[in-house]
Amino acid sequence: MLSDYEKAKIVELSGLNYRQGEIAKKLNLTYNQVNYCLTEVKDMAKRDGDDIAFMKILVNGFGPEVMHILSILSRYEKKE
Repeated sequence: MLSDYEKAKIVELSGLNYRQGEIAKKLNLTYNQVNYCLTEVKDMAKRDGDDIAFMKILVNGFGPEVMHILSILSRYEKKE
């Protein structure tokens, strides 16, 4: 099972026009894992709408990293 982060990276790289085989190699996944993920994302987009599906993938995948970076920045700003 892929992590939310891996799913977000697959969508990101697909949007940057990487082929599925390239994505698989770059993320150390199988072609079938990438293909299945993109099929799931497409089904979600058909069901929920493109923008909603895209935002769900991004928030779930990159949200924790963004929150971590924001907490570091807030500590840095308090020191100044």
